[in-house]
Amino acid sequence: MLSISSSIAAREREDESGPLAAEFLDNTGLNVSAMEVIPHDLALIEDRIHNYVDEDYALIVTIGGIGPAPEHVTPEATEAVVHRLAPGIAEALRAGDGEIDVNPEAMLSRGVAGFASRTLVINLPGSPAGVRDSFAVLTPMLGQALQMLRPETPPTEG
Repeated sequence: MLSISSSIAAREREDESGPLAAEFLDNTGLNVSAMEVIPHDLALIEDRIHNYVDEDYALIVTIGGIGPAPEHVTPEATEAVVHRLAPGIAEALRAGDGEIDVNPEAMLSRGVAGFASRTLVINLPGSPAGVRDSFAVLTPMLGQALQMLRPETPPTEG
C-alpha cells in the first residue's frame, strides 16, 4: 500500500488513511505486507508501483494524489504501469455505494484502476472518509477480482 502525500512524507501531519485502509484490507482477509508513505512525485510513485508489480503482489492500493491539484499525479503514474485499465472499478468508486449521497469531491476524483500482469492497482482518495466510502464499494468485489487474477494462490496486498 502506498500513501501518497508530501505533507505526510515530510512528517508534517499523521497518516490516518493508510492505516485505515490496512484495517479494511485486514478485515477482508487480505495480508497487508507492505506500507509506504511517499511524496507527490510522478517518477517515484511510478517506480514504487513497478516495484510491487515486479515483486508479484496481487493488489496495490494507493491512497491520495488523485484530485485536480497540479501535484496530484497518482493516476498518471498508475497509467504508466498498468497494461489494462479497469474503468468499472474507478467509476464505481466515484459513484459510491448507493447508500450515501454522491460526494462532490468524488466528482473531482481522477483515480484509476487497472491490471499490470497479475496485479490489480487501485487509486483511492486520501481522506479517511474517502477510504471508508471506497471500501464500502470495493469489499464485495475485491476477493472475486483477486481470485480471477490468481486462482492458484491466496492474495497478498502491497
